[in-house]
Amino acid sequence: MNTTDTPTDRHHLAALRLLDIDLARRGEDTVELLPVRPHHEPLAKNPVHAPRNQHHDTDPPDDPAPRGRRHDGTIRTTGWLQLGSHPVSSGLWATLTGAIPGFALIHVCAWLALILPTAAYALWRVTTRRLLPASTAVNRDRRRADQLRPGTAVRLHGPIGPVGVITHLTRVADDRVLIGFDGGGTRLLPADAECHVVELRD
Repeated sequence: MNTTDTPTDRHHLAALRLLDIDLARRGEDTVELLPVRPHHEPLAKNPVHAPRNQHHDTDPPDDPAPRGRRHDGTIRTTGWLQLGSHPVSSGLWATLTGAIPGFALIHVCAWLALILPTAAYALWRVTTRRLLPASTAVNRDRRRADQLRPGTAVRLHGPIGPVGVITHLTRVADDRVLIGFDGGGTRLLPADAECHVVELRD
């Protein structure tokens, strides 16, 4: 007997021999039965892997949409004052706006000098986060309109105001550039028009 036979194999062969002996006693012809090797199913089958999307594995996740994005694709921004490369939050102006009457009425109630600036800042915070969401944008440099590239965020009205993200540029004449923005808006600018490129921080 093969030493590698399992107990199941030995029981199977013994049952065949008993059957053969029983048939011989009855005078019936015996039939040679070939040993059947049991097929052992694996305990766990290897899962079938679907083809992997190589681009999905390697591409970074898309950047989240800016907080101040509106339905027309333009992006509302908070403060417009900038000292060097540091924007001055419009929350500061809201706080100062509340502080002026607070200190003017300090003789009526000393707490007003603290309550009104805090309330003004809280109102600004709720407005720029919930009611009229706005993003913080920092002016980085200036570029000619014909030097802009898709994906660049620029101010739509000079150095201040809302921002648009460029999707495509088309030169329609030697001195004109048609710029398309995310959301479907377009602007026709002189090729040498200076545009303020910005960095969106939230």
